[in-house]
Amino acid sequence: MSGRGTNTASTDVLLTVTADDTFPFNLLPAPTPRTSAGYLYVVEYDSGWMKFGCTGCPRARIRVHAAGSPFVQHRIVRCWVSALRDLHRQAEGALLAFAGATCSERHRTEYFRGCDLDAVVRFVRLLPPPSKDAIRATYPTVRIEAIQRLRAERGWDIPTLAGHSGVSASAIKRLENGNSGASDITAYKLARGFGVGVAALSYVGEGSA
Repeated sequence: MSGRGTNTASTDVLLTVTADDTFPFNLLPAPTPRTSAGYLYVVEYDSGWMKFGCTGCPRARIRVHAAGSPFVQHRIVRCWVSALRDLHRQAEGALLAFAGATCSERHRTEYFRGCDLDAVVRFVRLLPPPSKDAIRATYPTVRIEAIQRLRAERGWDIPTLAGHSGVSASAIKRLENGNSGASDITAYKLARGFGVGVAALSYVGEGSA
């Protein structure tokens, strides 16, 4: 195995794997709890076909592709994973459009042949990051009233919510008092604790201001 690998989110990963190597999954980024962010990736097989996509958990996703698919029953020879990106699903659309415009053959939505992986990597690196306004529009601001309503519906006090979500009771109290905002990680944890989607944390309900 050669190339550059990292398990941090700040840089991308490019791995070249020989026939004698065991795929180094540990060099791929670990899962991110950030619902607004994830990774773009390209898997290149020895057949020349490439699989393009996005994921919040590169290690698990690439394991699936390493096991093969009904279409591509070949060995991975190269794998590239981007740095962590906000609004990665929107960036995936640009990645697939670029691949479709530069490939010689396409199968279904995300399999391409004849692409230049180095050109793909350069293209993604030049994609501008999304604006803060775009991120806010996609992942609405957590509203105090929504948290309090969801707690009331379940009969939970703040320590109970802390136990379910993994967010400290002091952090929840500061949030409900309006003394701090909720990061996307906090919003994800709160939503998971309530068993709802992140969007539910921005919904107040009928009759509420």
